[in-house]
Amino acid sequence: MSENDATNLVKMLKELLDKKVYLPENGNKKDYIVKSKTSRDEFIININRRQINEDKCSFVARTKGKNELLLRLDVNPTAAHRNPDGIVIEGTHLHIFKENCELDYAIPFNEDASNLIEHCKNFFKKFNILEDYTVYDNTSIRLFH
Repeated sequence: MSENDATNLVKMLKELLDKKVYLPENGNKKDYIVKSKTSRDEFIININRRQINEDKCSFVARTKGKNELLLRLDVNPTAAHRNPDGIVIEGTHLHIFKENCELDYAIPFNEDASNLIEHCKNFFKKFNILEDYTVYDNTSIRLFH
């Protein structure tokens, strides 16, 4: 896949098929299907909290079928990521598809987010998903819309 193809897929307007998004509990993961509003393209969002640390979470967007990775948000305030060019990104960062290095390249993701629900919504916005969903945090059973 070319970088231009990946950028076009990310920018494409999309919607979640399930309008209720539940953040998984620590140690678990959940998948959600996303469908393009302008084509037949479908995607999968993985929300991964396999780590025991409640402050860590990964949100991954990929194509359905070919499983081509497009974006990955690593929420971890103490993380350090080294890009292929040697530059180190501290804290929460967004991996974006680049030709010849796929998701090895990351940029800082300093969106205004104080919890995982806000990070989730920011990631969905970055992936151009319509805001017609509700995100639930299973650990506190609070509702945020």
